[in-house]
Order: sequence, then C-alpha cells, then structure tokens
Amino acid sequence: MIFDNGVAIVSAGSTSTDILLNATDMAHISALFNQSQFSQLQANYSAPRQSENLMTYTITYHGKTVTATESAMPPSLKTVVVELNRILKSASSKMTTYPTLRIVK
Repeated sequence: MIFDNGVAIVSAGSTSTDILLNATDMAHISALFNQSQFSQLQANYSAPRQSENLMTYTITYHGKTVTATESAMPPSLKTVVVELNRILKSASSKMTTYPTLRIVK
C-alpha cells in the first residue's frame, strides 16, 4: 500500500514493513500508472488452474482494483508490477534499521 505522502506499507505473509518513498519515486509511480492505462484494464486476469505460476497480485490505484495472476497479466500491468517491486526494493535497501528493544514488566 502506497499513500499519497510517500509512506508505503509492504506486506508479505504475516509481516509488514514501512518504507518512505521520495518525490521522484512517487512521480515515477504516477507516470507508470498513467502510461499503463491502468484505468482501462479489466478487473481480473486469471490463469487456468493448471498453470505453473499462480502468484496473484492485487493492485488498487485511484479507486480501481485489478487482480491478476502473474502468468495471465497483460504486458502493461507487468511493467507496473516490475517497476513497483524495483522501487520498493530500492527504497527499502536505503532504510536505516534500528534494533527493537523488548520491554518486560
């Protein structure tokens, strides 16, 4: 989830990480969605159950949600997914992490 202020929450399984994106990343993301004509995409792109790669992505942008399995994803959406992953990975690698102290009473 990416908010307008650049805060991104990346979830994988039961864990989530907060990332702060810069203005350049935010502008790039906006351009990606415009270039992909995201608003014109169908709501669902499903692969047959026998498909090997059933990784599913759900992306919501400006109130429109598109769900697609990786093997059935249209090229314009695949570009968005690849770039979002690259941006989030790059931003998370620049984060400074601090140890978490556990407080016991």
